[in-house]
Amino acid sequence: MKIKKTNLGRQRGLTLIELAVVLVLVAIVILTTIKIVPQVQFSLAANELTQEIQEIRTAVLKWKSARPNYDGVTITKLCTAGRKLLNESICGAAGDGQGTVPWGGNYSVSAVTANKSQFVITIGGLPGLRVFELADSVAPMSSKECTSADSCTSIGVTGSGIDDFNAQITVDMR
Repeated sequence: MKIKKTNLGRQRGLTLIELAVVLVLVAIVILTTIKIVPQVQFSLAANELTQEIQEIRTAVLKWKSARPNYDGVTITKLCTAGRKLLNESICGAAGDGQGTVPWGGNYSVSAVTANKSQFVITIGGLPGLRVFELADSVAPMSSKECTSADSCTSIGVTGSGIDDFNAQITVDMR
């Protein structure tokens, strides 16, 4: 009878080193994802903001088409059921633009007091830490078509502190 020798020293499976390498790689992927997700979320919200401002601008121009100027224009009038120039994502359930900015702030629209042939869109409730970045993204839509909010007289920015979650951008339009 032959006795079969088995190799007891040869085991199958992962070694401790291989397991450690896999864990390090998984940790790197998780840390990278955690770091990227907020930037992606901000970028998506910023794109949504610029699209909504463009929609508001278009609605205001349609509203004015039957009038000599922008006197009396408001978000509520743009959202009124008879006109319904804006969708509910901008108007909100109450039809007043409150709490509909991607960061939970408010939209408002009004005619420029000194020049009723221009109007202003105000966006409130923005993250103060990145409000200038947002202002730069809407600057080309302003009446002066600026490339940056820094030297643009048709863009106003208030609130830019780290703890300020109620920063505001005012954009003069035509």
